[in-house]
Amino acid sequence: MVKKISIFLLIAFMLLSLSACGPNNRRNLRSEIDALLAEYPEYAEELEALKAELDQNPHNVYRIAEKLETLKPILAGIYDGYLRVKVIDLTNEILFNKDIHFRIGDKIEDLLRLYLPIEEDEETKEIKSIANTFIDPNYQLQYYLNNELLTNLKTTDYKSKDTLIVRNLLRINLSMLDSTVDQVVYKFIRNHASQYFTKMPVLDQYVVSAIKLLERNGYDVSLASFISHLKVEDYYRLKVYDPNSSGYVKTLLQDIINMINFGIDPTNTINRLKNVYGKLTTIQNNYVLLALGLVNVSADKVMDLLNVVVTSSTNNPAPDIAASALIALANYRDYDKYALLVNRYSDHLYTKFSASGIDHNGANCVSTASAIIALIANGLNPASDYWTSGGSTLISSLLQYENNGEFSWSIDGEIDTAFSTPQGFGALVAYKVYRDTNFAPVRLFEPIPVPEPVIP
Repeated sequence: MVKKISIFLLIAFMLLSLSACGPNNRRNLRSEIDALLAEYPEYAEELEALKAELDQNPHNVYRIAEKLETLKPILAGIYDGYLRVKVIDLTNEILFNKDIHFRIGDKIEDLLRLYLPIEEDEETKEIKSIANTFIDPNYQLQYYLNNELLTNLKTTDYKSKDTLIVRNLLRINLSMLDSTVDQVVYKFIRNHASQYFTKMPVLDQYVVSAIKLLERNGYDVSLASFISHLKVEDYYRLKVYDPNSSGYVKTLLQDIINMINFGIDPTNTINRLKNVYGKLTTIQNNYVLLALGLVNVSADKVMDLLNVVVTSSTNNPAPDIAASALIALANYRDYDKYALLVNRYSDHLYTKFSASGIDHNGANCVSTASAIIALIANGLNPASDYWTSGGSTLISSLLQYENNGEFSWSIDGEIDTAFSTPQGFGALVAYKVYRDTNFAPVRLFEPIPVPEPVIP
């Protein structure tokens, strides 16, 4: 039914477009051009060119009308010319593509500041972002006038109809894989992230944690730009839990992670977790261990949970068990069996690794993303030679599931917004920060900061 409606709307839109571009519109536009020719004969060349374009491309009437509107203030003497400006972000998305007017003597930089939204460095006043291009330490704005690189926007000469292209390009030498990771991360942020704060029934801990991780490391994104702290606080204050739900423990973990990211006290939710001790599955045991690690509960106080992790490590654990154990263990690096367990669980993951990613009842995005998050949390590089199979690293394997910033469960499957997309995004953000911070361990799920000791 949806498909039939969509086809109907498409046909209706096409008919409307054809109608709008019909003979009357073309005649009206031609008449307007003729009137301007009579009034401004000195601009005959430009106006005759528009008439010729109208004859050659009759269905392009809107674009020709746009050009005429650009020309009118110049004919009237309000402006002396126009500059064609296009802004392309690091994602290769075009953010601005319009003609801007100028008077003789105007500097290019002044025109950009006048016509486009600008962010600048507070100290140097250097332009950092134009038309909402992303600010990232790996990238910088570069300017091309008629395909020639510009080095000074204040002194460059230009003339009417020149083309200025602004590109957000790599400042350092990143591999094709790494630049693709950045593009996917920022495509998700621009095109998809907002729905996880407005349309989804619950806040997704992967999306929340990934954005907070970027924010914490100085990137051009923040949780506050998507949702207010007060709204999240009210949500958790009013939330009602069902202790009998099969997903109860996982829900508590998700909420604890989100509360920590928003600076909300998770004590009451932690206490709920403590009430389910003694009746946990292996993966729930790992969830509880992770939650307690996030509030800095020491190893000696969770030894019963760690003992389950030890036992599970010798029982051929499934990839989801192995990944969740590694993520939880990242908060217990001082545990005497930490290195042993990291080796065991990463070895188990490796046995499930192929060029298509991690195989858990078939290779899939979620298992692959979870493995990446788990490895990076413990300082293991998922893009290393070791984690390469059939020419694909674990990172490039994950990218096979991606399409325009979203992810599918299987390589040829449909986009999965509930699980694959948030976890795929979270994994790539963890890898990006890990790569940009010289491969130090990066925990997507970051514990509550421990206050610095007060020195009397």
